[in-house]
Amino acid sequence: MRVSGYRAIAATIGVLLALPGLSQTPRAASRSAPPAGGVVQPEAFRRLADKARRLKGVRARGFGRVTSDRNVDLPPEMQRVGFRVWVLPPGARVSMDTPDRETRLSDGRHVYVLRCRPGARPEGRRRRLTEKGLYKLLAMAAVYRDAAEGYANLASAVRFVPTEAPAGEDRKGAELAWFRLEAAGRAAHHLLAGCESVIVGIDPADGLMRTMRSVRRIQEAGEAARRVEVAVVFEAVTHGQVSADDLRLPAAAAEAEWTDVDTGQTISPPAGIIVPAKP
Repeated sequence: MRVSGYRAIAATIGVLLALPGLSQTPRAASRSAPPAGGVVQPEAFRRLADKARRLKGVRARGFGRVTSDRNVDLPPEMQRVGFRVWVLPPGARVSMDTPDRETRLSDGRHVYVLRCRPGARPEGRRRRLTEKGLYKLLAMAAVYRDAAEGYANLASAVRFVPTEAPAGEDRKGAELAWFRLEAAGRAAHHLLAGCESVIVGIDPADGLMRTMRSVRRIQEAGEAARRVEVAVVFEAVTHGQVSADDLRLPAAAAEAEWTDVDTGQTISPPAGIIVPAKP
């Protein structure tokens, strides 16, 4: 596979499993119409969702990792991407260790995306936040933003099916509660789109996801399909230590050129949610 293809895959860590620019040959999880009254979830998941709902603020550090069934010489930044997450509803922020130092911030109404490419003026984008776009727009932060509401977004369209821990999990991973995610409607949730399978591990102590693994097949023109695995791991999770300052954009946002994606218009920097520049 060309490095350009893997660059797109690595970028998907930042948007949780969306693969722009690649033609996909997915085998989506089985789909069926949801039962009347919504998706019926197993008791094991409902207990964990209740625990997550009680938490008041979460911060986490983790990484995303991409592997394939074919060997290819990839730069380190395409194999693993670190990130940090802060969530205090309705606000959420994720900062990614990508070359453009991408930050995504939500105030509950909009999502602001800031990219600071080396040697270029920072770029900012604002989009209206919707329930349908939660996971696509907020990336890793969406997982804990959703958890604060008992995973209402996921649970409305996805069935959590208890399963065994994946082979090779260490002792800590084996202690998680594992679920296979299955589409429960005609249209797959963003988290499942294009995937052969998605499994998640939830910590029984607090109801928060600690790892998410997806498998998909992708194909570029003139090349055979590749089997790709994307793992998102939340390594360090802390409860109740999120402040208003954690839910602000870096000072560079004040110098960025901002665009409202929904209207296509140029807008002023969102001063109220930007960290003041140091004198």
